[in-house]
Amino acid sequence: NPSPRNFTNCKFHKKRKDGELFWVIKNGSPGTGMVSLVPAAITEEEAWTIINYERSFCKASEE
Repeated sequence: NPSPRNFTNCKFHKKRKDGELFWVIKNGSPGTGMVSLVPAAITEEEAWTIINYERSFCKASEE
């Protein structure tokens, strides 16, 4: 099992586009514990809210 993603790592956020993050939330990530969440568990709007929240960790870690 891979370790959970460290969302305070700003290098990760600079490499990933919002669409890539959305795709993983929607489709899951093969070979990991990340399962598909849209639309089974959350809406697309909620997925975008999660992406914005994840991005805020990087900003908070720079302060």
